[in-house]
Amino acid sequence: MSDNATNQLPVVICEVPMRRKSEDVLAILDQCSANFTFPMLDNGYVYLAATRLSLHRTEADWGMVIEVFGYSPRAGLADTHIYTFASSLQNRDSEQKYKSRQAYENYLANNPHNESRFAFPLTSGDWQDPDSCDYVADGATAVILRGQAVKLPSLVEYGQHGIELENPPRIHVFELCRFFGRHRP
Repeated sequence: MSDNATNQLPVVICEVPMRRKSEDVLAILDQCSANFTFPMLDNGYVYLAATRLSLHRTEADWGMVIEVFGYSPRAGLADTHIYTFASSLQNRDSEQKYKSRQAYENYLANNPHNESRFAFPLTSGDWQDPDSCDYVADGATAVILRGQAVKLPSLVEYGQHGIELENPPRIHVFELCRFFGRHRP
């Protein structure tokens, strides 16, 4: 999972002097779930590799960040989806990202306590099979992970980390993601 993703979150939880009860927090999270903005860890479009939950609270404020690292064949590259839920958010999307003022106001009204961002810890490159981006290329030896060249694991290392390969010696990108989710280089 991307360590940089947590360090560079564009959504910042700010402190606003108001007390929150657990029922208030749960009501917000329930509403996010009803609006389909809460993460689905059984998402059929993403091969899950790792997740991380961070909770933050003061007497006046609360926040929760859920990071979901995985691979989606639709996207063709691994990503970390960063979900932020909080009593108050800053650094929201700017109005310029929206087609109209009304669209921007709808975004704010429909997402008062949640924000979503993506980080891409693996850089695309010749490590992916040119015929199918779902596989690691035969003969690939390294990837760029969070801006650093990292040696690809051997077949034995996958097994040592509890990852059973579907089509050895071929490596699926989701299997590589699971390795990185369990073993941080």
